[in-house]
Amino acid sequence: MIPAVKQTLQEAEMPTGSLSAPEVTLASLMEGLTSVVIATATAMEHGEYDFDGTKKIKSQEPVILRSIAHRRAQADLESCKGKLELKEEEVRELHVALKMRADELSEMAVRVNLAEKKAESSGKGNLEKIARLEQRLQQSQSEQKSTEKEYEQALGTLQNDVEALEKENTELKEKLRSFSKKAIFDGFLKAPAASSSPLTGADAGPSPTSSTLASKLAAYRETTVLLSEVEALREAVNTLSSENFKLRGEKMHVGGLVQMNQTEFCRITSRQISTIIIHNVNTDWFSGVLDDVYVVHL
Repeated sequence: MIPAVKQTLQEAEMPTGSLSAPEVTLASLMEGLTSVVIATATAMEHGEYDFDGTKKIKSQEPVILRSIAHRRAQADLESCKGKLELKEEEVRELHVALKMRADELSEMAVRVNLAEKKAESSGKGNLEKIARLEQRLQQSQSEQKSTEKEYEQALGTLQNDVEALEKENTELKEKLRSFSKKAIFDGFLKAPAASSSPLTGADAGPSPTSSTLASKLAAYRETTVLLSEVEALREAVNTLSSENFKLRGEKMHVGGLVQMNQTEFCRITSRQISTIIIHNVNTDWFSGVLDDVYVVHL
């Protein structure tokens, strides 16, 4: 456009000196218009007049702006009032919860006091029970020691009696063997003489068979006495064993409190004593005696 305008003006070749006042004015206006057109063309070339789609914001009146601000302030005030009411409600709930918690704490304090009192009373009762149990334990220990001493003494006496009976048994066994051999030998020696002279033997005195029978009866009496003694000893052992079992039961009943670390004593039951004695008083003891003597087994 600019070159076209320049070309048009050059082609006109109007002399400036011959121009009148209106023409000068028109020429000046045209020059101004030319400068404006040139500036507009350059601006358009640089894209200054390109439209980006944004609309120019119109300025509002101050009254409208003030009313909008007032409305926003009222809305903010209402929201603040709602939040304040919610906070007040939360505070009331917290007060109620705090009061309930204080009540629970007071109740727990009362319970703790009651539990402490019960613990103190139970502790005193437990101490009394412990003292009683210790006294009973000491009594049971003293009784146990006394019963153990008595049991040892009884076992010692029984052992001595058993040893004495064994010695007596061996002595009687030897006597019976020697006596039986002697009686059999005398019977064999006197049998021919008795068969040759029965009358003289009858007048002379008692026969050897009568003497052997008398010796057998004496031995039988001695055995019956020994058997009666054995029976008495067995009864004594039974009574002692029953007392021992009774004392051991009491010891086991009390033994849950204190562990017993004592030595085991030798146990001799009635069955063992009877077997010991009857082992000596058996058919071998009467090996030299004839079938007239009866052997008694326990």
